[in-house]
Amino acid sequence: MIQIRSRERKTNDSTGDVHMNLLITVYVHDGRYHGTDDWPPSPARLFQALVAGSCFGESLQDEDKKIFKWLENLQAPVIGAPHKNDGQSVIFYVPRNTIDSQGCNLERIADIRQEKNVEPRLFDSQIPFLYLWSFNHGEEGMMQGSAICNITNNLYQLGRGVDMAWAQGELLEAKEVDERLLAYPGQIYRSTKGRNGGIELSCPCPGSLDSLVTRYKASLSRFHHESNSQILTQPPRPRFTEITYNSPPIRCLFELRKATDDTQFAPCQLIQSTKLVMEIRDSAIQKLRKTLPQQEGIVNRAFIGQTQDNIHVENDRTQVCIIPLPSIGHRNVDCEIRRILIEVPPNCQLYAEDIFWAFSGINLTGSDLNGGVETILTRIQDKKKQKMLTHYGVIDGSIFKVWHTITPAALPEGARRRRIDPSRTHEEAKSGSERASEEMRAAVAIFHELRTLRMLPHIESIHVQREPFEGNGMRAEAFSVGTMFAKERLWHVEVIFKEPVNGPLVIGNGRFLGLGVMAPVRDT
Repeated sequence: MIQIRSRERKTNDSTGDVHMNLLITVYVHDGRYHGTDDWPPSPARLFQALVAGSCFGESLQDEDKKIFKWLENLQAPVIGAPHKNDGQSVIFYVPRNTIDSQGCNLERIADIRQEKNVEPRLFDSQIPFLYLWSFNHGEEGMMQGSAICNITNNLYQLGRGVDMAWAQGELLEAKEVDERLLAYPGQIYRSTKGRNGGIELSCPCPGSLDSLVTRYKASLSRFHHESNSQILTQPPRPRFTEITYNSPPIRCLFELRKATDDTQFAPCQLIQSTKLVMEIRDSAIQKLRKTLPQQEGIVNRAFIGQTQDNIHVENDRTQVCIIPLPSIGHRNVDCEIRRILIEVPPNCQLYAEDIFWAFSGINLTGSDLNGGVETILTRIQDKKKQKMLTHYGVIDGSIFKVWHTITPAALPEGARRRRIDPSRTHEEAKSGSERASEEMRAAVAIFHELRTLRMLPHIESIHVQREPFEGNGMRAEAFSVGTMFAKERLWHVEVIFKEPVNGPLVIGNGRFLGLGVMAPVRDT
C-alpha cells in the first residue's frame, strides 16, 4: 500500500472569513503589447508599473511603501486578458553596451551591433486586462485596498515604454466579481498549484518592493573604475515568485473488468451511469477516510464539494470528476459503460496519484450494476489501450465544433418541462408553443452553464431534445431512475461552437454524477 499524503493549502472557502476583492482594470491605448516572454502580462509587470507610477523623482513615499508591502503579501491574482494574435516580427540592429571593446571609437559602433527581434501581441484595445486579488474584509484591508485603487490612477504604461496604458481600481464583493468575470469577453487565467503544463507568470511576493528599490539604487552606480578601466556591474534581479496558471487537470483511465477473468469486460448499462459513479465514488471515499482519518474534511471537499462547515460549494474547481465513458464510435456499438475517466483538477488538495490509488482495485461485487458479476476497477496505463478516449476528444489533440450528449444533462429547476399526468395525456397535451418555450428555457440554461466553463465566446447554436443522438442511446427521462433529478430536468444537448474545442466535455448540474457527458461529432 502506498503512503497517502495530503497537501496543506490555504483555502478561503472552508473558513469563516469574509473576503473582499481588489480589481485593477488596465487599458492599453494602442492594442499592442511589446513585453517579452509573458502572456498575459504578468502580475509582476503590473506591480512594477504601479511602483514606477507612484514614484516622485527617485523616491517612494513611506505610505506608498506600506501599501505595496501589503499588496505583495496577497495570493496570486486571477487574470483576465483579451484574445491576442502575434504581430509581425521586426528585426532591429542595435549596438551592444560594449563600445570600450572598440577603444571607445564611435566610428566602429557598427561592429558591435546585434539583432533584436520585436514581435508585438495584437488585441482589441477596447477589452482591458483584469487583475483580481482577494483579501480579508477588515478595517486594514479596506484601507489598503482603497489606497491601491488611488495608486492605480498613476499608472501610465504596462510592459515596455511604448505600451502606454491607464488603469482604475475597484473594491468588489464576491457577487459583483462573478458577474464581471462571466461578462468578460476575453480569457480568464487562474493560478493553480500543480506544474503539470499551464503557463508560469511572475507574481509579487514578500520582498518584491525592497528588491526593486535595491535594483534601482544599484543601477545608479553600476559603473566604477579599476586600474584605469571602467567596470560595469549588473544590478541584482528583482525578487518575484513564479506561479503556474491554467494548469490542465491530471487524468487516469480505468476499466470495469471481471474479477474472475481480467481479460473480459464487465460492462454496466448506460442508464445506470449515475448509480455506477456514486458507488465508485463512495468506495474511494471510504478507502481514503480509512487511510486518512484526520483528513476527512479534505476528502469530502475533493469528492463531494463539501467544506468543513458542511457547506456545498457550487461549481467547485477543486472537485474530482468521475466521467463514465460509454462505448461509442460505431453505429452498432451497444453504448454500455466499460471505462471510467478520473479527472483531478490541479487545485485539488489531495495528490492525484493518491486519488488514483483510491480508485484502483475497487470491488463492485454484490452490486446489481453488472447483473451480479464480480467486477473490479482496473487502472489502465498502456496508451495503446486508451483509444476510446479519442472518441471523447481527449488524448489525440483533436478539436471539434459539434458536440452532443451521450448521457443527458441535468438542468436547473427553472429549465424543467411541465409534467403531464399519464392518466390525462389528452387533456394536458402541450401545444407547439409550450414545447418551444420549454426548449428555449433549456437552451438558455445550457448557455449559462457554458458561461461558467468559459466557452461563451465560442457558442454558435444550442439544440435540446429528449431523444438520444446515438443510435443505441437512451431517452433522457430513462436516466432519472434512482437519481436526485426529476426526469423533466434531463435533456439531451447538442452544441455547435464557432471555434473547435477539445474534450472531455461534461456539463449540467449532474456532471459530477455521470450525467452530461458529451462526445464530438466527427463527420462534420
